Amino acid sequence: ELARGYVVGDCVDDDPVVLRAYAETAPEVRAAWHDERADQLAAREEWSLHLGAIPMHRERGSAPQRDGVAALREALEYCVNMGFYHATIEYGQRGRALADWNAQIDHWWAFTTKMTTSLLALGRPMDALALYDEARRHTDNSMVHMQAAYATAMIYTRHLERSERNHSRAREWCNAAIAYARLLPDPRERAAHLVFNRNGLALVAMHEGKLEEALRLVTEGMAELDRMLEPDQHQLHRSVLRHNRSQLLAALGRPAEALAELEVVIASDPNYAEYHLDRGNLLRKLGRPAEALASYERALELSPPFPEVHYNHADTLLELGEVDAALAGFSYVLELDPDHLDARVNRAGLRLALDDPEGAWQDVREGLRRQPNNPHLLCVRGQLELADDPGRARQTLTTVLADAPELATAWAARGLAAYHDGDLSAAVADLDRAIELDDNPTNRFNRGVALLDAGRFDAALTDFTLAVQAEDDPLTRLHRGTCLLALGRDAEADEEFRICLAADPTLADEVRAHRERLLPA
Repeated sequence: ELARGYVVGDCVDDDPVVLRAYAETAPEVRAAWHDERADQLAAREEWSLHLGAIPMHRERGSAPQRDGVAALREALEYCVNMGFYHATIEYGQRGRALADWNAQIDHWWAFTTKMTTSLLALGRPMDALALYDEARRHTDNSMVHMQAAYATAMIYTRHLERSERNHSRAREWCNAAIAYARLLPDPRERAAHLVFNRNGLALVAMHEGKLEEALRLVTEGMAELDRMLEPDQHQLHRSVLRHNRSQLLAALGRPAEALAELEVVIASDPNYAEYHLDRGNLLRKLGRPAEALASYERALELSPPFPEVHYNHADTLLELGEVDAALAGFSYVLELDPDHLDARVNRAGLRLALDDPEGAWQDVREGLRRQPNNPHLLCVRGQLELADDPGRARQTLTTVLADAPELATAWAARGLAAYHDGDLSAAVADLDRAIELDDNPTNRFNRGVALLDAGRFDAALTDFTLAVQAEDDPLTRLHRGTCLLALGRDAEADEEFRICLAADPTLADEVRAHRERLLPA
């Protein structure tokens, strides 16, 4: 009675008396009880029972190698498709313990390869590699060897730590997979597997920097599938190939062609978030941020809350001038991933621009705690220090430029620090370099102010003119008028001041002050 109650209660009782009663019951009796209980649970048609109690009873029933293996396989397939990787590994271990790798090769290989997929997703490539080595030792099945060879290549080229990757070894294994595929008797199946494995070789070539070879392999694969298969066959594989071709074209600096390929992919497979993310990235490269934003929003609808998608969405909002929405977006990225340095840098810079120095300092300190030498965060720190201590700001920004000499923002910030420190020649020199790296209206305006104060009116006028042409700002008009006045071009100066005041009447006192500054004694 105690033993039967233990089975009917789905074996969760830990009373030692009950456990002893169960252990002392004849195995064939116990197995019959487990069969009966599994049948009762299956009749309830509750899916969760297929992930726990039913597989457990089938494992302990009268036909564990048949019914137990089948129940565990069902649970395994569901969990790997749902991304429940830890559970998948557990079902794989239990299934491999029951399945006969010789008589049940399909089941045994499914348990093994779903485990390796999960191990790779969990960042355990060496454990996955050990399982593939075991598979090679246990069987001479050509399909298993082909799939294991392909997967091993992917581990060496993609899943190991960067310092441990071995693309030459990956190429060896890809060629082995291709050789196995050539042995398949059915021509259509052979063609599909050859193309699939060559696609893996294309990935290896891409990681080796051989982009043209990778593009050739993918393009030839697409043509081979079109030649050998019906249009409705292997649609998913065709989408993957075309997506890969799009990525390679983008890497080769051909974004318009890459986008055209991706549009075809999305038309045939519209509900895959990664395609819309890549489409958004290409549209931004092509200078179409509004369309990119729509692509990112579609990716957000289709995917879990991945930080990358939200970051690109927020960054595009910033590009479009939607500052408040961008700030909220970067904040959400940091909720998802507090280690996301790009989001931290951008939020710090936005907070500084929105006159929230306390918030900017908070991001700078937190970011530098996680990555002490990040040049972008140190640059924002220098900009924050500028308000109270220009000399200290110059020191911070000098340190930044020693490590990141191409960082235009740091040159511009150090130029401002030098200006506030009264060092006009250093200010102009730093802003010269900033404009070489990033010629924008703000840098032009700031250099123009330094040149104006240094009495270099012609050069200052050029900067203010170019700044106004790019972004018609009343304050820039005011300074342009001042340069014209200093150069004796009074009528043009008066017109510039008129335009300035029409746009912003609150600048009247500043216009008066600039006029008085240049009046003859």
